[in-house]
Amino acid sequence: MYESLEEKFFSVMLIMLFLTPVLIISIRKNIFSQFSFSSLIKVLNSAFILQLVIGITFVFASLLIKKYGGSYEYGHGNRSRDLFLGAFMAYLIIMLIYTPALIILNISKLVIGKFKDSRPKSTNTH
Repeated sequence: MYESLEEKFFSVMLIMLFLTPVLIISIRKNIFSQFSFSSLIKVLNSAFILQLVIGITFVFASLLIKKYGGSYEYGHGNRSRDLFLGAFMAYLIIMLIYTPALIILNISKLVIGKFKDSRPKSTNTH
């Protein structure tokens, strides 16, 4: 029912691992002073690469933990192993939802850019 301290720790770490690349890149690119849709998408694309690296690291760490992290014989398991693998699965699910959303954002940016480029330019002869 209630979350233990370990579950809260892994939940906070999961959120931090996902949001830290976005925050670091947005601060480096100074997105907060001149906010625009295209700059947000550029930040999310750049952060996505770092988030993939974190996800790949999670995959390798979870494989190592599964192999060397103890067994579940007779119902005895390792709680921290369960929490880490649960955090990995949550990160994976977030990435599986985030990836198509980012693709849709990039396609919409492309369509909006094409639409703006194809509009006839007004010529003022007055």
